[in-house]
Amino acid sequence: PVELFTKLLQASVYGRVPVRAADGSTSLRTYSAPEPERVVADGSGAVTQGAGARVAIAVVDLGLDQQVSRQSVALPWPVSFAVTPYIATAPDWQRFMRWHGHEVFTMLPIEALDPENDDQGALAIPVHDDQTGRLDRLDQVMSRGSGYVGLAGAARGLAAGVDAFAAIADDLQARGLGFMELDGRFLEPVAREAGLPYISMTMALDEELTPASIDARLDDLERLALANGFATAYTGPVPVVLDRIWNWSRDLSARGVTLVPATSLMVPEGGP
Repeated sequence: PVELFTKLLQASVYGRVPVRAADGSTSLRTYSAPEPERVVADGSGAVTQGAGARVAIAVVDLGLDQQVSRQSVALPWPVSFAVTPYIATAPDWQRFMRWHGHEVFTMLPIEALDPENDDQGALAIPVHDDQTGRLDRLDQVMSRGSGYVGLAGAARGLAAGVDAFAAIADDLQARGLGFMELDGRFLEPVAREAGLPYISMTMALDEELTPASIDARLDDLERLALANGFATAYTGPVPVVLDRIWNWSRDLSARGVTLVPATSLMVPEGGP
């Protein structure tokens, strides 16, 4: 839904942040996009409804480039979006994207191992601070968005000490949010221990920016889904990548693969 539910929000010193409602409802379940009906293609090319292969794709770091952020909603609605917290208009972009049927995340910057050469910004979760400092920074990030299903980010500096993610995972789980990890599964054990709905987007579609290389990555993604039952990928807000995703997805169901929102593949919520 586009509208916000006040029962899913609570006040903090930085602004309103998500909370699990008294009736048990959560932002993850309330604001997630529905899963499309899956399809299976047989050898003759016929397509039937059933438990076919699923692919989830996320476009991340949206909001900084206004033109690309507007164009992104032309993608099929099951594509998930993640908006940067470094803009005052993040809630407006998230509402705009939800209005077009997409579920949205808020990006969670995490400090790099070498922050002097890889600065993730003033909102980055500190690697060497204590849990109180990390949770305070988490509140700041969460207050920057609205109507989102969870947070999204790469482990970066936490990959070398994933236990530092434990308090964050517990807090997100208690608030009824999910977490989407980019470029790895470093934080998955901690997320599972906390019961935090989790998905890893493992394939980057924007490593090489020629149409041919992007198409090859999408073909690899499709093959993975058909072999394993599901596959995931992500990209930054790069116009040529978004264009190739749109082109690739047009007849995807005819090939026995269903494009689904990221939350559909979250464990333990939907699960692959």
